[in-house]
Amino acid sequence: MKRKIKKSNSFTFLLIVFGGLLAILLVAFYYNKTLNNSYNQSQTNNNSNETKAYESKTLKFTIVVPPELSVKDEEIRFLISNSEGIIIVSRNGTQFDSLDNYLEDFNIKHKVQESSNEENLIIDNYTSLSKVIKYPGSTLNGDKIYFIYIPNAVYHISTSSEELFDELDEIAQSFKYTPN
Repeated sequence: MKRKIKKSNSFTFLLIVFGGLLAILLVAFYYNKTLNNSYNQSQTNNNSNETKAYESKTLKFTIVVPPELSVKDEEIRFLISNSEGIIIVSRNGTQFDSLDNYLEDFNIKHKVQESSNEENLIIDNYTSLSKVIKYPGSTLNGDKIYFIYIPNAVYHISTSSEELFDELDEIAQSFKYTPN
């Protein structure tokens, strides 16, 4: 009788181990598939220059990037770079009902000491603003930031590299919010 119980326990143990391994493999497969689907890159031709369109399903936007820049999707932000510097695209949730209210709070929290070249814009039919700001820790010339207000979120597209200001402008103007 003891022998039957041991065999039964061994079989149950093996079944549990096999089931656990199968579950781990399924989760790993799903996670890998989700990561691959959250970041799609497509190529588009624009005259003789080849630009790259990038879509982030996680952050819900698309942008067009000049060919000389490389892109890295970190799920919570996009890093666009070359040897001269880096451009960061990120999204912050907000409960503020306007971009002005958000920026008032942003300036206080980030201890903005000075802002210049402020320009009110409409990007993809959303209230937006670009400006150069100086705050503790910023570069001598400041950081150029685009703020794009979408209800319950604000996108930041920014760089501290003055050499990338033109590319930043181009990328920000190509921004499209893609909620679905």
